[in-house]
Amino acid sequence: MLGEDDPSRKDDGKMPGVDEINIKFEKLMKYRGISANDRRRKVLMQKSLEEKWKLIQIHQKTMFEQENSFKITGAPEYYVHVLKEAPTRESITELCKMLKTKPEEWVKKFLDLDGLSIIFAVLVTTSEAQAEKNRQYKEITAPEVKVEKKPDPVDELIVKDSDDEDSDSDEAGTAETPSSPTTTEMDTVTETSQAKMSKVQAPSDPLDLLQAECIKAFRTLMNTPVGMQAFIKSKDKSCEMIARLLDSENLKTKTQIFFLLSTICVNSEEGFWLSLDAVNAYKLMKREKVRFQSIIQSLKTREYNDDIIMLIISTLMFFNALLTSSIDASSKKQLKLEFTELGLLSICDTLKNDDIDDTIMIQIATLEDEMLEVDDDEAEDSINDHLDALDNPTEILKLIRLQLSGTNAFTHFVSILHLFLVISSKSNEKEKTNNMSTLANIIKQAINVDSDGKVEEISVKELQLQDRVSNQQKKNHTSRR
Repeated sequence: MLGEDDPSRKDDGKMPGVDEINIKFEKLMKYRGISANDRRRKVLMQKSLEEKWKLIQIHQKTMFEQENSFKITGAPEYYVHVLKEAPTRESITELCKMLKTKPEEWVKKFLDLDGLSIIFAVLVTTSEAQAEKNRQYKEITAPEVKVEKKPDPVDELIVKDSDDEDSDSDEAGTAETPSSPTTTEMDTVTETSQAKMSKVQAPSDPLDLLQAECIKAFRTLMNTPVGMQAFIKSKDKSCEMIARLLDSENLKTKTQIFFLLSTICVNSEEGFWLSLDAVNAYKLMKREKVRFQSIIQSLKTREYNDDIIMLIISTLMFFNALLTSSIDASSKKQLKLEFTELGLLSICDTLKNDDIDDTIMIQIATLEDEMLEVDDDEAEDSINDHLDALDNPTEILKLIRLQLSGTNAFTHFVSILHLFLVISSKSNEKEKTNNMSTLANIIKQAINVDSDGKVEEISVKELQLQDRVSNQQKKNHTSRR
């Protein structure tokens, strides 16, 4: 390999032979992606042997530094290597400090080395490890179920006959041998065992602290332009990872992810859409009919402990982040409508009655304020009236994206936009106008608005029937002439 020799090693000061230099120079150009048809190849091949050898030495030095940079503490490559091989809380804490204090070039290099995906991978791996530990812990601490065996009539007869023949020996044996425990005694032992086991607490898991540091690293990246751009650039992969973590059995992991989504959401408009796309990915993974279904369903639990309380807090905080950072009034109303249809306010009433935590009460109060604000805005006008009044193309597109994202319909919507893009690229203004007018008429024909203003879809068969009737009417009109 071209870069496998250590350039720091002392040589005899002489250049290699012509053949060796040419072979290494060919490898250098191949590594740099310079093909036989590349114009640069002709220029490079015309260089003298001394110039070629100098370029080879520079390349060898660069390759050696890259291959060994993970050994240099403080380099981006070092943290990527540590996170891949043996991530620890301490190493991720150090990484957070570096992300805060190092220049943007350092952060960009870390992200170029796929640092974002590696942090996600640490979260997923540790979450799965915790889930496996929890399953093993439940198996160990699960109380043994005692099944009372019904007496066999044949066995009873055999025992009775044996007792009649050897009554004396049985009496002596009874005095020496303890009797078997009765059903009542077994139940008492089982209850005592269960009571003891209920006091046994699962040991604290250091992976919880490691995951918390990973979330801090994400938040730190969110505060940098290159970090946010990295999230958006790898949106599909990031959303897939977040969805997997939201599906974790570990409540602490899910809590950390909701805190992270809250941070991303309030960061910018791009962060808002990224958070929503993550929820959409989770919806598809869970095969839900509507988004937020499983998330809101998890708030219905009445068995409270510290982990569940923190999960409720983080979930409500995420909902509030979505509502307060909504990009426009229409998008905000759409989210409120989805929350209302899933019964979020009713669940909040139950949580208020249980009065389990002050922070939960604060988050509920914020959520209710937002919901009531929408109710006031819509007191006079219906949602359909509001939609009819929309005339800002950007706002309309954002609202459609919000309504369709997370569904198969969104893919068809994007395809339609691509077709519109083809039509709008026409240079002739008259042709553009005619095409758009034609499309508008086609869409109008696909829906029917009754006298009450209700929109009804018209099937393809109905459209075909209308076309036939229209054509027949034209023929009749022509024949009369």
